[in-house]
Amino acid sequence: MGKGFDRPALSTKLRPPSTGVRHMARPRLAESLTKSGNFRLALISAPAGSGKTTLLSDWYQALLDGAGGAAWLSLDALDNAPRRFFANLIASIQKVQPHFGKVALEFLAANPDVLLEDLTESLVHDFGSTNSPVAVFLDDYHEIRDRTVHAAVDHLLRYMPANIRFVVGTRRDPPLSVGRFRIRGELLEVRWEELRFDVDETREYLGGVCALRLSESQVRTLCARTEGWITGLQLASMAFPGTEDAGRFVESFSGDHRNITDYLLESVFRRQTPVVRNFLLKTSILDRMTAPLCDLLTGRPDGQQSIEMLENGNLFVFALDDRRTWYRYHNLFADFLRSRLRTELPGETAELYDRAGEWFERNGFPTEAVRYAVAGNRLQRAARLLETAGRELFRQGDFKELRRWLDALPESVVSRSPVLCVLHGWALGYLGEFGEARRRIACAEGAVGRQGGAGGGSSTPEGAVGAELQVLRAVLGIIQSDEPDVSGLSPGIVSLFSRDEPVLRGYASITLGFASRSRGDLPGALRHFQEALGESETGDSSLVNLNARLNIGIVNYLMGRARDAEERFRDSLEYARKRLWLRSIGAAFLRYGLALVLHEKYRLGEASAELSEAIAFLEASDAFGFLGMALVERARVQSTLGKGDLAAADLAQARQVARRHDVLRVSFRADLLESRMAVDANDPGKAVGHLASAEKALGGRRRSRNSSFGEKEELCLAERLRLLLLLGKFGEAAKLGEKSFRSAEAAGRGRNVIEFLVLRSAAWNGLGMEDKALAGLERALLLAGTGGIVLPFTGAGRGLIPLLRRIAARPKVHAAASGILSALEGRRDPVGGPTAGDRTDETFHHREIQILELISRGLRNREIGRRLFLSEETVKWYLKRLFCKLSVITRTEAVATARRRGLLA
Repeated sequence: MGKGFDRPALSTKLRPPSTGVRHMARPRLAESLTKSGNFRLALISAPAGSGKTTLLSDWYQALLDGAGGAAWLSLDALDNAPRRFFANLIASIQKVQPHFGKVALEFLAANPDVLLEDLTESLVHDFGSTNSPVAVFLDDYHEIRDRTVHAAVDHLLRYMPANIRFVVGTRRDPPLSVGRFRIRGELLEVRWEELRFDVDETREYLGGVCALRLSESQVRTLCARTEGWITGLQLASMAFPGTEDAGRFVESFSGDHRNITDYLLESVFRRQTPVVRNFLLKTSILDRMTAPLCDLLTGRPDGQQSIEMLENGNLFVFALDDRRTWYRYHNLFADFLRSRLRTELPGETAELYDRAGEWFERNGFPTEAVRYAVAGNRLQRAARLLETAGRELFRQGDFKELRRWLDALPESVVSRSPVLCVLHGWALGYLGEFGEARRRIACAEGAVGRQGGAGGGSSTPEGAVGAELQVLRAVLGIIQSDEPDVSGLSPGIVSLFSRDEPVLRGYASITLGFASRSRGDLPGALRHFQEALGESETGDSSLVNLNARLNIGIVNYLMGRARDAEERFRDSLEYARKRLWLRSIGAAFLRYGLALVLHEKYRLGEASAELSEAIAFLEASDAFGFLGMALVERARVQSTLGKGDLAAADLAQARQVARRHDVLRVSFRADLLESRMAVDANDPGKAVGHLASAEKALGGRRRSRNSSFGEKEELCLAERLRLLLLLGKFGEAAKLGEKSFRSAEAAGRGRNVIEFLVLRSAAWNGLGMEDKALAGLERALLLAGTGGIVLPFTGAGRGLIPLLRRIAARPKVHAAASGILSALEGRRDPVGGPTAGDRTDETFHHREIQILELISRGLRNREIGRRLFLSEETVKWYLKRLFCKLSVITRTEAVATARRRGLLA
C-alpha cells in the first residue's frame, strides 16, 4: 500500500468504547430501534453526554448477537482528511465483509489524486455485491467538518442498496440530505427527547446501577434538575456524599457544581469560538430567549443565526414553540453559564438584567419584567410592575409564583401598596397561610388609610379595595373551614366592582353562593355560582371561571343529580382543555369534583386516577388548603377499594397538611373517614373517638329555623348512624335516621336524602320492621337510579344484601338493585371500574381507548401524558389496568388484542 496507508486503522476506532461498570440497558430504546422498519439513515443527534454512544454500542452489539452485519468507526478530527476517512471506513466494513473496498484501496494506494467520485462509485459497487444486510455505525460524526467528506458520505447514502444502512451519532445535525430521507420515510431519528432518562430509568440507574439510597422525591428532583441528561446523573452519582446528606445534596445540585462545571467547561464551552462564548454568557440570564432580545443583550444583529447555530449544534438549546421563536437553555447548562458570567463579566450582570426587564415590559410581558427587575435590584420598578403582573397571576391562580415575587420584595415596599397587600393576602390564603393572609388584610387597610383615599372612591375601604378585602375574608373561611366569613358580605357587593373587573365580580358572586349554601339554600347558591360563571366568561381568568364551574357541579352533586354533575365536570374539563387551562389550579379543582361523583357511582379506578392528577398538580402548586381535601378523598376511594394501607398513607399526609397549615376542614373530614374505617373494621371504640373529634369541630351548632341541620352536621350524622348500627342500637338509629332524612329533604340535599333513607332502612331492618325497610330502600333506589348513585348503598355494608335480593325483582328498581348487589357481593364493578377486590370487567373508558390509540403510534408514556394532560404515573396506572383487561403483558400485545376486539381501527 502507498505512502500514508502502511498502517491499519487503530483497532480501538473499529469497535465501540467500553460501556463501563455503570452501564444500564434501556429496553425502551432498544425495542424502538429493533422495530424501526426500513430506513437508509439513522440519525442519533443530541447534546454532549446524552448517551448517544452507549445507545449505538448496545444496538451494534445486538446486531452482532443476532448474527447481523455491523461495522463500527469512531471518528476524530484526523478523519477530516478524506483519504484517511475512507481508509478507516473501508477497514471497519472489512471486519464484516473482508473483500469489501479492495479496489478502492488500490485506487488510493496507486493514485494520491484519485477523484472521490470514482472512489465512492467503487464503494457503491461493492455495497451492491453484498447480499447480506450491513449497518455501518459512524460515531462522533460532529468531528467531521470537511465538505469533501460530507459530499462523499451523502453520495454513498443516496446510491447504496437497500440492504446497507448508515447509523450516525453526532452532537449536531450533519450537512447531509437529511430532509430528502425524511420526506421519503427513509430516516430514523433519535434525539434528545428520546434519549433523556424518564423517572423510571432515573430510579433504576441511581438505585439499581449506582446503588444510591434515595427517596422517591429525591429521585424525581434529580431527574427534573438534570432533565434526564445521563451525564448529569452520572456526575451527580459520582459526587453523592452519602445517605445522611442526600437531601441537602439533591436540593443544591446545579450547573455550578464542580463536576458539572468541569465537564461542561472542557467538553462544551471551551470548544466554542470567542463570539459564541460571549453570546452564551450574555444570554444566560434569560429563562427564555428570542432573537431581538438576544440582539439587545449582545449588541450584535445576529441573534437568530446564533440561536439556530446553537440548536443545530445540539448545544443544550431547546425550542419552546413550533415556530422556532422562543428558546431556552438546559437547566444545568444555564446554571453553568451564569456562574461563568459572574466570573468573567462581573460588572455587566446588573445591566443585562436591566435591559432584559425593559425589553419584557416594552413588549407586553409584565410578569417576566418583574423577574428581571428583582434580579437587577430595581425594586420600586418591580413593585410597580407587580401591581399589574400580580393581577394576571391571580387571575390564573398561579399563587405560588405570585407569592414568590412578593416575597422577593422588601416588606417596606409591599406594605405601602394596598394592591400588593391584597394580592399577597390572596396568595397566602390559597397556599394555606391563613394567619399571614389575615395580617395582610389588616396591612392593606392600613395602606389605604395612609393614602387618605387617594385615587378616588374605588380606593377607599368602602369602595373596591374594601369590597375585595371582604371577599378575601370570606374565601379564607371557605378554604380553611368551609365556613365563609359573611359578616361583611352584602347582597349588593358585586355592584361595588366595576364592569371592567369581571374577575372580582365573579369572585364576589362565588362568595355569595357559598353563603347561600351554608344556609342550606342550594337553589340560591346555584344561581350565584351561575352568575359568577357568566361574569367570568367575559374575562380571561381560569381561576374564577373554573371555580364557578366546580361549584355548579358540586351543588348538582349535593342535590343528588350525579349524572348532571358528571356531565358538567366533564364539559368543564373539555372547556379547560380548549382554553389551554388544564395545567391550572382550577382544573385540579374540577378533577377533585369529578372524582367525588365517580366515587358515588362506584367507578373507583377513574376516581382514583382523577384524584392522582389533581394531587400531583396541587402538590406542585403548594395549594395546601385544597391538597388536603383531595388526599382525604383519595383515601376514601382507597378505603372503598379495600386498600387500607394506601388509605392510611393518604390520611397521614392529609393530617400533616392540616396540622402544618391549620386547615380545619381537612382534619374534620379525616376524622369522619377514620370513624367510617373503624366501623368497617368493627372497632367501635376507635370510631367513637374520631367521631367525637369531628363533632367537636362543629362547635355545638344547632339546627336552623327551617329544621335542617347544616351540611357538615349531616356528614357527622351519617357516621353517627353507622356507629349506632354497628352497636346494634337500632331504635336510636331509626329515630336519628328520620330526623336526618327530614333535614336533608328540607335542605334539598338529594344525595344525603338517599344516604339517610338507606341507613334508616338498615335500622328498621334491625328492628324487624322489614316492610318499612323495603319501602325506604325502594324509595332510595328510585332516587339513586336516576343519577347512577351507588356508594350510599355499598357504604351501608353487606347487611343490605338480603333486602336488595328481595327488592331486585321489582321492575322499577331491578337494574339499580342488581348493580349494587354485584358491587356488594364483590362480583364486579357495576359501572366499569375496579371493585373492592380490584377486579375489572370488559368495559373500556374513553381515556383507555385514547391511550391505546397513542401507544399504537409508538408514543412513550411521557408523550402520551403530554398529549392527554396526564402525569406519567397516571398513564402507567391506565396501562396496568388495560393490560389486565386485555390479558396481555406488553404494549404490542395490547395493541394487537385491541385491534382484534375492534377497539382500534
